[in-house]
Amino acid sequence: MTRKRKKESESPESDEEDPESQGFFREIEEELRNEELLQYWKRWGPGIIAAVVAILLAVAGYQGWEMWRGHRQQVESQRFQQAQQTLVRDGPAAAAEAFNTLAQDGSTGQALLARFRAAALWARAGEESKAVNAYKTLARADAPRRYRQLARVLAGQLRADSADPRVLRSDLGPIADGKGAWRHLAAEVLGVAAYRAGDMERARRRFTTLADARDAPEAMRERAREMLIALDGAGGGG
Repeated sequence: MTRKRKKESESPESDEEDPESQGFFREIEEELRNEELLQYWKRWGPGIIAAVVAILLAVAGYQGWEMWRGHRQQVESQRFQQAQQTLVRDGPAAAAEAFNTLAQDGSTGQALLARFRAAALWARAGEESKAVNAYKTLARADAPRRYRQLARVLAGQLRADSADPRVLRSDLGPIADGKGAWRHLAAEVLGVAAYRAGDMERARRRFTTLADARDAPEAMRERAREMLIALDGAGGGG
């Protein structure tokens, strides 16, 4: 009986592992985990590094480009102001040349504005050929469509006295009959060109449409009404 109790008193193996065994197994699991990470890094590490480097270079490059562009804009803005001062000091012809120089070697929005300014100043100085050529260059430039259309209309405005009316209609007709920002100005140019060419009926149609256009500037509508009065006086009845 005593022997039996002795055997019963001997505790069977516990379901719980002793701390030493647990530590041993944790070390094995950790080594296996490290080995898996090592294999993963060997496989994918170079690609991850390349991607991170590419992102860093892209960010650095963008920030550098932004700094360069900001500096460039500041420089060209200063040159624009200097050209404006040339107008006051030396007159429109000299200022036009200064603006044209900026337009040719500039690369920001100031360069686009400078070309428009140069053309307008050449026109003011009586150098119509240079002005028209500048507007034609703008019409072919890599610029937003509305600016290219404006250049075409302004060139037509300068040529309304001398250009073939059919050429003007071909160039400005789509703008005048469209829905763009410069349609009313293009219609006015075509009306004036038709009037000067003696095509009173065509001129009347243009000015009547313009006078009735509620979304046209009031000053432009008033000019259209005055042209219609002039047409009536000239016998260009409808």
